[in-house]
Amino acid sequence: FLGNGDILSIYRVTEGIVPTYFRLDYADLEDVSHLIQFPILNIEELNLDMIPVSAGQFRMGNLSDTSTGFDDEKPPLMVMHTNPFWIGRTEITQAQYEVVMDGENPSIHNGHQQLPVNNVTWSEALDFCERLTERERISGILPDSYVYSLPTEAEWEYACRSGTTTAFSFGELKSSISLYAWTKENSGDPGVPHRVGAKLPN
Repeated sequence: FLGNGDILSIYRVTEGIVPTYFRLDYADLEDVSHLIQFPILNIEELNLDMIPVSAGQFRMGNLSDTSTGFDDEKPPLMVMHTNPFWIGRTEITQAQYEVVMDGENPSIHNGHQQLPVNNVTWSEALDFCERLTERERISGILPDSYVYSLPTEAEWEYACRSGTTTAFSFGELKSSISLYAWTKENSGDPGVPHRVGAKLPN
């Protein structure tokens, strides 16, 4: 995911066809997240946790009744994810990026290996995912039907919301945002990234 500052933030493992051991029944299009239990995956050589996200549906966009938000977030749309997937617990760190990309690091701010990799182009982000997929397949860890890729906007928002229907994943009060995210009010020098995992999870 390329966000403000061009940070390679999160990616997923997905499969084109839902494997039979998930045993999902899609006849009922209500939220099916309670039907699936599958584990956190750890890419050991990268020390990277992948968090499972169950199939299901959610309202995408601005869920607030106020006039806040952007016009392209309204009205909210119902989106159905028919396949479960895994998504990175945090942004990709510079240390993780260097392992996969043979020591390359395009980051402008590179004072610490636990900082998120930044200044990443779209093609570099795709190359990272393709190389990681190839490494894991050669090692026999990743099945051929799975692939690492960048999440879609809908997948990213679905994972961030974590089943909530409030304005933010942590509730309605914007005053709590400093506990969960870096903003211009609490981040110090503008444009300087902070180490990953330093805030509360959604």
